[in-house]
Order: sequence, then C-alpha cells, then structure tokens
Amino acid sequence: MGVKLPLTRDALVQAQKDDASLATCFAAVVDGNDTCGKKQSYVLRNGLLVRNPTELVFGHNVRGPLKVLQEQFMSGVPSDSNVLDFVSKCQARLHRATSLAREALSSSQGSMKKWFDRKAVVRRFEPGDQVLVLLPVPGSALTARFLGPYVVKQQVSDTDYIILTPERRKKTRLCHVNMLKPYFSRDTSTKERPPEVSASLVCSDGVPDDVFLNMPSGGQQNGRLSNSEFLSDVNGRLSYLSDDQRTDVIQLLQSFPTLFSDVPSCTNVWRHDIDWLRLLPRVVQKFLLCGPSSASVLLKLPSLSFVVIVSPITNQEVITRGEEHLSRRGWTLLAACELCVGVELS
Repeated sequence: MGVKLPLTRDALVQAQKDDASLATCFAAVVDGNDTCGKKQSYVLRNGLLVRNPTELVFGHNVRGPLKVLQEQFMSGVPSDSNVLDFVSKCQARLHRATSLAREALSSSQGSMKKWFDRKAVVRRFEPGDQVLVLLPVPGSALTARFLGPYVVKQQVSDTDYIILTPERRKKTRLCHVNMLKPYFSRDTSTKERPPEVSASLVCSDGVPDDVFLNMPSGGQQNGRLSNSEFLSDVNGRLSYLSDDQRTDVIQLLQSFPTLFSDVPSCTNVWRHDIDWLRLLPRVVQKFLLCGPSSASVLLKLPSLSFVVIVSPITNQEVITRGEEHLSRRGWTLLAACELCVGVELS
C-alpha cells in the first residue's frame, strides 16, 4: 500500500473502512470464531495476502505462545484452556493462512502474467540456431547490448535456453527468450548479379504539344541563340505579314546584322558609372517650433518638404504637407498641436 498510518486504532479502523480490499481479505481469512482469533488481522497489499505488523494494528505486541506460557507459569489461577491445544490451534490457523496466501498469490500472478503477455509473441529456437544475446559490454558491466552471433546449445524450458559463448569468461549461459534475437546471415555467394538494364526515356504520343513550348532550346541552354535559323527562312517565318510589312522587317534585319547573331555581343550605347569618391551626404535641415501658430507658419513655407506635428495628448505624430492634408487625417491644428518640426531636404 505504501502509506504510513499513525499508530492509533481509530485511524487504522477508518483506513480499513475506506479500503474495500481489506474487508474482502478479512472475509476470506476469518470464516468463523473457531478458526481465527479476534486480534489477528490480514490485509491485501499489491494483490498479495500479508499480515499487518502487530504494533501498527494494536499499538503493542500480541500475546504469543511464549507470552501465554509465561503467564501460565507465573499466574496461580488455573486457565480454562490447555497450552498444547492453544499451540495446535495456532498451527492450524497458520496453515490455513498460508494456503489462503498461496491461493491469492497464484491468482495475482495469473492476472499479472495475463496483462504482461497481452502483446507477447511465441518464439522458439532449435539447437544450432544462431542468435544475438543481450550481454554486458566488455569493460562496462552496467551497459548491455545485443552481441553475437552465438549458437544455441540446448533448450531447457519453453523460455530458457543454454547459449554457447566461447570467447567470454563463461563458456555457456542460461538465457531467457527475451534476451535472444534471431540472427540472419547475409549469404552473398549464392546470389546472382542482377542483369544490367540501360535507362531509356519513352514518350507517348498522347502528350500534348504545348507542354514543351516554354522549355528553352539546346542552343539557349548552351549560351547560343537560334537567330541564324530564323534569318535563313525569314519569308516563311513572316508569312502572316503583308508584302510591304515583310519587306520593311527584312530591311531592318539586314541593316543591323550584329544585333541578331547567335552569340550575344556587347553594346556601347548605354554607359553607367558609379563614383564612390565624391559621394556627398544629403543634408537635412530641421526647424523646431512650438505652438499652433508656428505650425501654421511652417505649413505655408514652400521650401519645406514635409512637417511633422506631435499631439501632446496622445503623443501621436503625423507627417503632413499642408493644412488640407492635416484636416483629412482628422487633426485640428489649433487644438491638437503643441510641437511641430519642419524638414527641408537639400
């Protein structure tokens, strides 16, 4: 049960009332007044029938056979019961309790085995089979892993086997089936080499033609264009144009032959220079004024790029370019402005 109870009879009685297993155990043991005494108590702990400590149950030691014999010799009043009868009854009660404990133990073991074996798989090994055994690693006794392969020598029971371990200190070991795994060797001598098959690409006729329209040609992938192919058959490629339009396009192509080569060339038309040495910073001039009148003055200056106005109530700021833009934002210049900053970019 794992719970420490105070050494008081009231607390123990209350604990026994709360635990239903105690009453079931008492009913199994105490089946009559002639079988068990009034001061013998048994409890059910972890599914096993055990006896409570006498000091925990009663707060003092129980009167045993020696105590009864001492009282018999020390007291001058003759007792109604005989000592031999008392000892024989104690032996009978002890045998009775032992048999009940064994029955409870077998029942508890059966339920635990059923719960443990709910996902168990039956495995059997024959003598001569190669297995992997869970053994301690040499040099580290607290570390275990599957080593092997080892040979099964003999089957002792349904779950125990004797394994040959010739390279270890113990030449044979008795191992449980849970410590064994079957070993599968790789026999590469009998396996034939698979025939070599050349890879090939097969395209069916059902593929639509527009799938390959956006794919670049081989010349484009290699850095070359297909302008020469187009120029060799200009009239056929421009058949959808009228005669005059086709003539104009052909004259234009013949006027600039260097622009329509297969290899792109350089041009000297455009030029782009970057001067990093004479790069000057952009100067920003700020004008800090307070009050709504100052803000109205700043808004009328044409040289300012924008004006930043800060509200003293909500600490919000708005960037504006004039009073109309400020009114569209829902701001009142005379009521909401206390600090304004004008910025001029040069």
